[in-house]
Amino acid sequence: MEKNLGGIDRALRFILGIVVAMVGVFAPLGSTVGAVLLAVGIVLLATAFAGVSLLWSILGVDTRSKKSKKQEK
Repeated sequence: MEKNLGGIDRALRFILGIVVAMVGVFAPLGSTVGAVLLAVGIVLLATAFAGVSLLWSILGVDTRSKKSKKQEK
């Protein structure tokens, strides 16, 4: 799959992923909301590291700069 996340998008996903995952971890034990938040945080972190978002691919969104697109080709 072709990368479609730019630097700012990846950084925001990384920070938000850590925050959401930590809120999920510190939610009361057995909390469904906590489990969902943890899962969402993990997905955000995974997409930040991979540089690929399935949702952005489906919607045709590419947040990389023109310079990085040329370098990849």
